[in-house]
Amino acid sequence: MSPSRVDKRKSAFSASMQLPKKRKVQAYLDPRNIRDKLGAWKELKRMQETENRPDLPSIFTNEGPPVVIQAQSPSKTAALTPCNWEITAKSAQNESETEVKALKATISSLQSQVESLTQRVVAAESYRKLLQGHILDLKGPIRVICRVSPCVAASLPIDYPEAGFGCGQLHTIALNLGFARLSFTCDQVLPPETRQTQVFAEVQSYVQAAIDGQQVTILAYGATGSGKSYTMEGSQTEAGILPRAADCLFEGVRQQHLSANLRIVASCLYISDDYLHDLLCPQSHRLSIKSLGGKVVVDLLSWHEVSSPQQLLSLWRTAKGHKRNEQASHCLFQVVLEGSDASGRIIEGQLNLVELAGADEAKGPDGKWLEATFSALKKVISGRIRPNKVPCLPAYRDSKLTRILQDSLSAGKVLFLVTVASDANKAAETRQTLGYASDLQTI
Repeated sequence: MSPSRVDKRKSAFSASMQLPKKRKVQAYLDPRNIRDKLGAWKELKRMQETENRPDLPSIFTNEGPPVVIQAQSPSKTAALTPCNWEITAKSAQNESETEVKALKATISSLQSQVESLTQRVVAAESYRKLLQGHILDLKGPIRVICRVSPCVAASLPIDYPEAGFGCGQLHTIALNLGFARLSFTCDQVLPPETRQTQVFAEVQSYVQAAIDGQQVTILAYGATGSGKSYTMEGSQTEAGILPRAADCLFEGVRQQHLSANLRIVASCLYISDDYLHDLLCPQSHRLSIKSLGGKVVVDLLSWHEVSSPQQLLSLWRTAKGHKRNEQASHCLFQVVLEGSDASGRIIEGQLNLVELAGADEAKGPDGKWLEATFSALKKVISGRIRPNKVPCLPAYRDSKLTRILQDSLSAGKVLFLVTVASDANKAAETRQTLGYASDLQTI
């Protein structure tokens, strides 16, 4: 073999032996290859660590403002483990359940207290109604009160000595006419200096009786100019019986929590020459009195529901505006309460406010039917006060007024309020008025 061929074979052999090693070393030592492999290894390492640990809170991310994390003790650091988180959640849930149970127990206790207090209030209210009824019974089914108006002219001597404190004793009012001295009796005498508040103090218990479900009638009787209208209506500076009764009525309903299940309606009519006229509906049909379900009612009379004292007074002013002042008449304002109280007892109370015609008008052109009305009213009231001295049956049908008020006059509470003037010029009217009021007590 020639030397040249030998050299070629050596060179080929050496090339075949060295070239692979050269390529391997170059591939391994390539910086880009090393960087890619290192990056892949780091990514694989990070993924393995992520799979082996729970998600960290958002405060460890780079989102939002930087958060300063203070070093914690080993015990606090241990609370970040999943096991401690579950224990903390269960503890918080147990605390919430304990608080809910405690609140439910408190609510149940308060509800029991409310029920107990409600029962006590109902019992106390029933006891109050019982005592109120006994007090009115002791005063009598019909009470006569005389109010002397202030003197504005020449004075007429009127004496009203106080009665004793014994049960059943009457007050005496003496009228000095110069040639004679006449004495009259009534349940209570209110002197000229009596204010409207003191007058209503005698009336308030009757308004409360109407709220409690009784039939109540308040009649104002007196001569023209004796203060009858002033006593009932009052003035701009000092309210009378009607405005104060309206306030007392709705205040009593509110205090007894009856407004939710109580309905209050009102009507107003006047009786003139034995004809009935609806003052709140002047264009209505002719009214008539009927007996319906054992009760006396006025057929076709309009009733208006009210929810405040202002509405009640507005109805009264409207009715007074429709009244004919040129005719002698009796004005009857009725307020009816229908519903139930806190104990479930049915309430059917009624308050009748009656402003009678002037006592002096009985001598005028309308004197015949006025005299018949006053006579029937005297018989009915006297029969209630002195039933043994009036053997005849009550004359409810003798007049339209007593017929309409039959239910209240026969079984309800009646307050007969008499007003007299202390002027010498009205001595005859004062004598007539006091004589009529005294006859109610003595017949």
